[in-house]
Amino acid sequence: MTPVVYLDRLPINSEPSFIHTVFDDDEKAGIKEIHTFPGGRGACAWVVFDSQENAENAAARYDGRQFGPVSQKTHASLKPESLIPTSATNTLTKFLHDRDNQIESRTVRITHLPENHTLRSMNALFGPMMEAFDCHEPEEDPYFGSYEPNEILHMKSPQPGVGLVQLAKPSMAVKVVREFAGTYLKNGTLDLRCVPDEEMEDLLVDTGPAHGKAIQLFVGGIKPGSSKADIQNIFTGYKVLDVRIPGGGKSFCFMFARQKDADAILAKYEKGFNFEGRTIRVNLADKGKKKGGGNPSTPGSPSTPRGSTTDLKVNNLPYGVAESTIRMLFQGFNVSKVVIRHGFAFVGIASNEVERAIQELNDKPIGEMNISVKVSERRKG
Repeated sequence: MTPVVYLDRLPINSEPSFIHTVFDDDEKAGIKEIHTFPGGRGACAWVVFDSQENAENAAARYDGRQFGPVSQKTHASLKPESLIPTSATNTLTKFLHDRDNQIESRTVRITHLPENHTLRSMNALFGPMMEAFDCHEPEEDPYFGSYEPNEILHMKSPQPGVGLVQLAKPSMAVKVVREFAGTYLKNGTLDLRCVPDEEMEDLLVDTGPAHGKAIQLFVGGIKPGSSKADIQNIFTGYKVLDVRIPGGGKSFCFMFARQKDADAILAKYEKGFNFEGRTIRVNLADKGKKKGGGNPSTPGSPSTPRGSTTDLKVNNLPYGVAESTIRMLFQGFNVSKVVIRHGFAFVGIASNEVERAIQELNDKPIGEMNISVKVSERRKG
């Protein structure tokens, strides 16, 4: 019989990532698995040990004792493995796998933060880290080499209970995930994972006080491998707030400007112009709207789709997904619009491309999710 310790009366929303941190190192070595209900609901857990002795010792130690940061006393008892509910699908194994397999990014998304005062909670969580960086004086250690503290560049909250932190290097982001994932903070177990940097960049462009209200433009026909400076050089004479260039040697980018400059750029260059032997076209992206109307941009191609268009519904998107991420997903299609909702989006494309889009994009991964693509019930854009 596999030895299992059943823990009851745990702090609410206790997940395997947090429960694991409470055990000391010797006890952790004997833990094979931890099961909880999704989200830690039920305030209980099943801890599977590698031996009867380790299970008995843990049950004796934690029965009637405070478990974690709250004063409530936990009840611990031995149970057969057969009594672990099939619905207790939240496991330590999955958490450790996800934690140790992050995408390469400088941006970390934190969920299960307090919905009230989310940014204040983030400041309290990362305050010591920022203070350590401010006080750090670089020096070489003869045994361990130079120490590099984590440098936090930006902190934002796209919605209550959710935070984004951007660091100077991807390696720092991974360290932050490993250090803080599983932290129990104000009645919740924090989940941290690296996400595409566009999620933070969208917030910085849209809400940055120095930018005001930014208008997003699509620039097509650029030379693959162009830098931000190259793009800004093309539009010398206009104040370009930011340039976002997708990876992979693409021939398009997104450019951001204030309303006045965006209107002037569109008025002069919307029909296209020659630059170093290439035809450059500028269109208005869906994210911003040109005063007096204007056509939406089409990152899939340098021209707006003509004729009939059909709306596709893209389901199972990560919450907080950036519009630019979806537009890059639909590169190669004539996109007329992107409308993002919580967990799904509507993407308008040329009707004669619908079948190909569904075949190529359905079940494609975005972050940790596999999307589904189908024709929207409303069909027409």
